[in-house]
Amino acid sequence: MRERLTSLATSDALTGLLNRRSLDEALNHLARDNRDEAVACLMIDIDHFKRFNDNYGHDAGDVVMQHVGQIMRDTVGKAGKVFRFGGEEFTVLLPQATEAQGLELAERLREQIAATPFSHRGRILGSVTISVGAASSPQDGPVTTLVTRADAALFRAKSGGRNRTVAASVYSPAA
Repeated sequence: MRERLTSLATSDALTGLLNRRSLDEALNHLARDNRDEAVACLMIDIDHFKRFNDNYGHDAGDVVMQHVGQIMRDTVGKAGKVFRFGGEEFTVLLPQATEAQGLELAERLREQIAATPFSHRGRILGSVTISVGAASSPQDGPVTTLVTRADAALFRAKSGGRNRTVAASVYSPAA
């Protein structure tokens, strides 16, 4: 019973991924106990997600999120943790990973999701793509700003045409 309650408190009901509360706890732990260790953060958004809900219904949108979540879980594996940030956004934390390693994994995720056919109720719904922003700590800034920096990079990926990965360090004032 305790395990079930813990799972309900830390997991997203739709995708089975860790939830936003778990992300906040992981970031607090990193900031408190592992400040000097490398960590990469990926902020991920499903491109044009609204079209799945609008064209095929919200149940299709739910299946898209489950589909993307499962690919992320399988691809990230033991290298890190995958969280549902909210809506159609996800976060990946990669402890002991540099931004370059984060970017490499982000590209694998992006390619894997785009290459995996998606169907719902026997109908091919088209491809699913993602945009990704990547940031790292402590090289490019503190853990406390990790998600904010990755989210800003995600915004640039979406503004730049979607279905791409952008590194936060490319746009840092020091670059």
